[in-house]
Amino acid sequence: MSSLVTGDRSATRAEVLAARKVLRRLAGQYGLSRPSVDATGTVVVHIDEAGYAAVRRYATAAARQLGVWVNVITDDASAAQVDTDPL
Repeated sequence: MSSLVTGDRSATRAEVLAARKVLRRLAGQYGLSRPSVDATGTVVVHIDEAGYAAVRRYATAAARQLGVWVNVITDDASAAQVDTDPL
């Protein structure tokens, strides 16, 4: 497992795709579904429960795994209305 790196950089699309298996597994662990990635590397997830605590926990766990921050948004956000590819 990578240690969390602090800084201004976020995971790229290539980094997210390279880690797709672990990101899918983590999504399931946090009750998130339909993980996908957009052109910038932002992960888009669906959540059935109210609130965003699970999304924050998922983003933190993903960052720990990749060693760089992973941007995560939910599919109900206006920024999520872009083309994505499933993880």
